[in-house]
Amino acid sequence: MSGTDFRAAAQLHTDEVRMRHYENQLKNRHEENVRDLRERHEDDVNRMLGHYADQKDGLVAAYEVKISEEAERLEDQLNNMRIHHEERIQAEKQAQDHELASIKTAHQKRVEEYKKNNEIVVDKMRRQLQAQSDHLHAQARKTEKKEKQEKGGTG
Repeated sequence: MSGTDFRAAAQLHTDEVRMRHYENQLKNRHEENVRDLRERHEDDVNRMLGHYADQKDGLVAAYEVKISEEAERLEDQLNNMRIHHEERIQAEKQAQDHELASIKTAHQKRVEEYKKNNEIVVDKMRRQLQAQSDHLHAQARKTEKKEKQEKGGTG
């Protein structure tokens, strides 16, 4: 294998390792983003639940009659926010999954292209070596034939 081919193979390996590292970084970043979104969602829900409880206590004290209606309204609002946050989390997760899949696909295509190009180079080198080998064998046969003729002519 020539120096250029070795460097190309080394570069391919380096690129492949770099792409795997990048893919792992994206996965980790994606998981961290989903975790952060879930934590923020949980904090929001907890804050809302706290807010809801405070409002409910105030309404019980101030508006004995309206307590049921207001609690129901707040519960709906909380449920809607939960739904909204879950939808946002799902949308973000799907976007990250799509991006990751695109990167994987691009990486796979690049690896396949490198493999194809390397196979072409290896095949070309194999043919060159075969041609050189055939040429050397032909020269060896000619030399051997010539030596036999010289021995036969002198002996």
